[in-house]
Amino acid sequence: MNLQGEKVVTPNALKAAEKRLMDSGITEDELIARAAAAIKKSVEKSLPRNDEKILFVTGGGNNGCDGLECALKMFEEGFSVSVFPVGNKRNAGNERRLSELKEAGVAFVNKISKNGYRTVVDCVFGIGLTRAPEGEYARAISEINASAAFVISADVPSGLDADTGKAYGACVNADETVTFTAVKTGLILGEGRNYSGDVTVAEIGIPCAVEGRILSDEDAILPPRKPASHKGSYGKVRVIGGSMTMPGAPLMCFESAVAALRSGAGLVTLCVPESEKAAYQSRVKENMLCFMPSENGKIKFDAKVLDEIIDGADAIAIGCGMGKDGDTAAVVGYLAKNFNGTLVADADALNAISRDKSIIEGHKCRLILTPHVVEYSRLNPDCGLPYLEGIREFARKYGCVIAVKSATTIITDGNETCFSMTGGPMLSKGGSGDVLSGMIAALSCVLNPFEAVKAGCFHFGKAGERAAQRLDSVTSVLASDVIIEIAYAR
Repeated sequence: MNLQGEKVVTPNALKAAEKRLMDSGITEDELIARAAAAIKKSVEKSLPRNDEKILFVTGGGNNGCDGLECALKMFEEGFSVSVFPVGNKRNAGNERRLSELKEAGVAFVNKISKNGYRTVVDCVFGIGLTRAPEGEYARAISEINASAAFVISADVPSGLDADTGKAYGACVNADETVTFTAVKTGLILGEGRNYSGDVTVAEIGIPCAVEGRILSDEDAILPPRKPASHKGSYGKVRVIGGSMTMPGAPLMCFESAVAALRSGAGLVTLCVPESEKAAYQSRVKENMLCFMPSENGKIKFDAKVLDEIIDGADAIAIGCGMGKDGDTAAVVGYLAKNFNGTLVADADALNAISRDKSIIEGHKCRLILTPHVVEYSRLNPDCGLPYLEGIREFARKYGCVIAVKSATTIITDGNETCFSMTGGPMLSKGGSGDVLSGMIAALSCVLNPFEAVKAGCFHFGKAGERAAQRLDSVTSVLASDVIIEIAYAR
């Protein structure tokens, strides 16, 4: 699915845009005709010959009207078309199109036989579905999935929430989704990418306010290095983390620091508990080491030591493997309110913030938060706003850039919003988030925070893709494999 640069829209915004357009004189039938033409184009591409059997499975609303309109046009052009109308509730336009199809002699069916059709077109539900399909609708969706046909969904796969990407009990597993005007948020968020297949965006002439856009190569161009420069030209990064109680923490913290170096930082200092000297001294080569006071194997708050770490630093990444208790909150709060550079908070730093957000209120630093979806739910529980607006409001309230990590990562500063779709399941491994925080910290030395997060997320995903290709596996990729591939970011 290559959607680089595409606009992203919520269903509510699209509905409002459609209403404005129809109020200006464009009829509903005109919009349906445009949508039907877009569906027809994709159906034709799926067929090696025009005598291959096509089935349109249609609901009773306007999404069904799109399919019925397309079915009639294709039948009139000589294609082998059948129609399966699902349910008894239909709007007037739907009833009229069904009558036209019957008069034209189109075949109607009431079930989908396996291997009976080359292409099945799913037009059961549109963008308004908010509950699980039941009865005949659920049966039709199940039969679509079992048909062994090439499945094309109109606008969104039936059974998928077009806003959140939640897949209800029964959901069409499409090979292709032809979506109108812009990418619906539900196609790329939540479980959407598991069901939507290849997404084709069809412009049907509806001007619409968008949520943001999907990152492209142009969003992630890295600044060139000048011939006459030195390590101080590219920033000094500190990486703070690690604890004795988390056996994997030394490795994760180390990888975050290496990722910062690979991403271009001139000098990286790894700041870890003094109780972990043995774990790091034999491992660290390119990084500098700073051993911080520790208590019970965890970093202990010491303002003097933190001032020394702050001195000369351009960016600090904090949180990996620090532990959920101890002095983590005190350290994060002190840095937030005393550091002039960019603070990248991840992992246990986020856990500390979620328990007491006052530690970042009135922060002096440029603040970047990189939670995965579960960490975000702890940061901003039950905010009472739609999902995307809740993320933007959080960023505005706390004056930060936030990247909510998932298969599609949402990046916002509260005003502008972007979506990163690079990477994939190869990055579902411990240590991946630590690599990303190190990359973002390094890039924030040469880019503003929002641009650094965009570039970091985009190139992190691309590095994961290259690692999977090199290893010929999405299963075996480790965080260290991703770090190797950072070198090929452009």
